[in-house]
Amino acid sequence: MRTTGVMTVIACLIGVGITLWSPFDGDEESRSGAISADPADRVLQAQLGELAAAWNPRKKKRAIEAARAKLDLLKAPLLRLLEKPRHPRLGTAMFLSSELGVQEARPLLQELIKTAPRALRPEAVMAASALEPWSTDEARALLAHDDTGVRVATLLCIARNPDPNLFDDLLAKVVDDDPEIREAALAALPTSEQDPGKSATTHNTVTPKQRATVLELARGSTGPQLAGYMRALGRIGFDPASERFVTERLWDENESIRIAALRALSESSKALDEPRPVLELVSGDVSDREAALALYCLERTHSCQATDVRNRLGFLSAALPKFFAARILVQVGDMRGSTTLAEILDDSESTASGDDDTRAALRAATRTLLSSLYGKPLNHGAAEWRAFLVGAQPASARMLTPLTPEELAVLGL
Repeated sequence: MRTTGVMTVIACLIGVGITLWSPFDGDEESRSGAISADPADRVLQAQLGELAAAWNPRKKKRAIEAARAKLDLLKAPLLRLLEKPRHPRLGTAMFLSSELGVQEARPLLQELIKTAPRALRPEAVMAASALEPWSTDEARALLAHDDTGVRVATLLCIARNPDPNLFDDLLAKVVDDDPEIREAALAALPTSEQDPGKSATTHNTVTPKQRATVLELARGSTGPQLAGYMRALGRIGFDPASERFVTERLWDENESIRIAALRALSESSKALDEPRPVLELVSGDVSDREAALALYCLERTHSCQATDVRNRLGFLSAALPKFFAARILVQVGDMRGSTTLAEILDDSESTASGDDDTRAALRAATRTLLSSLYGKPLNHGAAEWRAFLVGAQPASARMLTPLTPEELAVLGL
């Protein structure tokens, strides 16, 4: 009896061991990442490991090209892996299938939008779209998905492969409750300017009727919806009526509406028809954030004279709006811009409290700008800059690259 019991336990343990050893079997949602006995599976796992470990674009490109050279061998195990929603290499496999152009993977990727872990579903959306852009009906179905990540990924796909039939769908998302959805929808809207990376035949242009539709929606809205539609007007490009409407919102009592108007006006690629209302916000009567955005708008649209900014420096006490004022001044070779940047460093170094990520980002941006103007080390402190600027000549006038939305966000804008 005792011997029989021991043999039973051993048999059970052996059975468990066999089960754990076979990761590529047909069991439900094989979760193991161990290597199969199939040589092709082994090669695929090695390629996926190399790609997952590639931390810079060059290494990633080499890993993809190495896989491409073995595509005939890798295709079958790659497709089998995409049928395993819980495989630990699933995300890398989805990416590789799109990079290698494995068209047979698209229906599997569509299924993974339903079955993969939620964190990987947006990757499935992007990978499937890379193989073949979503049709209008497919995109609409995905925009109604209950997963926010899937909806955001779909909007990113539409931005890369514009579909004029989805204009109204994008407008609905511009006023979504989720800020991530709103920003992605704005980026997916067509613009009045042609993207240099796209041909004239694929550029998604804006029609006068579409612009009139957005303006009508804005006129009939208030609060967050008004803010969203104004941002949309800025994205698709103004005509005189829409620019005038947005400019008039700079006098709104609601700060969030004024900020949305500033953001919309900042999208313009030409000088504003009426820049004076924006300049009037560069004062001590509004928040630091609002004054900074007003200055960014004036810089971005080339809608003010350096004299206007210099005359308003006295109204500014906070570092953030001073930084944007300094950017305008250094572009015309005005020495006051450089000394203002040194003052920002001095203020940030002497203030012990409130040294948060935004303050650190502003300090880094200020050091970078000063260093680019005079070729000095990035680790120069405020005292060193003050001493240097006493006898320095103004830096030569130069055009600065406008800050990106990501850089503005780091600065708290």
